[in-house]
Amino acid sequence: MPPEDDHGVEALELWLAARALSSRLESRLDAQLRAHSGFSAATYAVLCALRRPDDAISQQAVADGLGLDKSSVSRRIKEAAALGLVTVEPSTSSRRENAVSITAAGIAAIDLGDRLLAELARGIDAAEARGLAAALHRQFVDP
Repeated sequence: MPPEDDHGVEALELWLAARALSSRLESRLDAQLRAHSGFSAATYAVLCALRRPDDAISQQAVADGLGLDKSSVSRRIKEAAALGLVTVEPSTSSRRENAVSITAAGIAAIDLGDRLLAELARGIDAAEARGLAAALHRQFVDP
């Protein structure tokens, strides 16, 4: 049964649009990244979480930042490490954690992903995109 009030209908429409956008954008970006570099959009997301080259970060922190489970992030980090995009070392603060750092090749991979993503988003008004991203972040990521 559909929601009774306009706000409920708007929320439903937003949720459905966000799901469709996420799925389609992920699929297109994934195909382009694999064709150009051999890594996935999911790995690109992990690399973006590691964007600061001077800071090692734990796999758990990457997972938390992306809203993913640690096992998913671990698989992506293994893929990135095999391609020389990140290094993985035991954490100095915890024997149970690994510290992940991005390499120069990883920075170049992020740059490629950024260019491909920008190309996919060409035609979207930048101010509208920033406003929508800010609203969604406020509501769902950092309330």
